Amino acid sequence: MSGASWDNVSVVVANPPELALGPLASYELDEGSGTVAVNSAGVISDGTIYGAQFAAHGNGSSLVFDGDDDYV
Repeated sequence: MSGASWDNVSVVVANPPELALGPLASYELDEGSGTVAVNSAGVISDGTIYGAQFAAHGNGSSLVFDGDDDYV
């Protein structure tokens, strides 16, 4: 992609403070291929990738979303 820049992004879903059990989900979105976003917190299910594509960069890969209808 011309003119694109890459930043590492992680998505973390946290419990409400009253539960204090730690994160429910943590998705690195760096699997490199496939349609599964692995939940490294291991509490709830892995995510399914719809439409977004993996792109290699630097020392790894990340998901590229088209801003229209891609989601996890």
